[in-house]
Amino acid sequence: MSQTYNFGNQILDFNFGNVSYTPASSYWLALSTTSINQDSTGITEPSGGGYSRVQIPNNKVSFTSSSNSTLSNAIEFTFPEATTDWNTITHFALFDAQTSGTMKVYGQLTSSRIVQSGTVLVLSASALQISIQNIT
Repeated sequence: MSQTYNFGNQILDFNFGNVSYTPASSYWLALSTTSINQDSTGITEPSGGGYSRVQIPNNKVSFTSSSNSTLSNAIEFTFPEATTDWNTITHFALFDAQTSGTMKVYGQLTSSRIVQSGTVLVLSASALQISIQNIT
């Protein structure tokens, strides 16, 4: 998973310049049928059919402690049952709001998932790896 330019800028400004930053109390996990870009463009979330982003409390129950600049989800995340086909899900992102909001990090699923009506998509613990990219 990669951080967006926006989130990377917030991390750098907070740590190098003592600029105030308050992390979100919850993140919202989104799915995408298209590739996502570091400038937060390219995401195509399913529309309708029971789809909604999944709320994830920002705490150490939801996320592991970091090691070697990486952490992961500590619990599984379950999406609502699809009531229509959501097509092939290839990517995911974390936002700071249930709708719209600012994308913080994004990534590609290790394997695409075809979500048809009646499917409940579950991302198991450790399925999302969040890393801070190297500074060059």
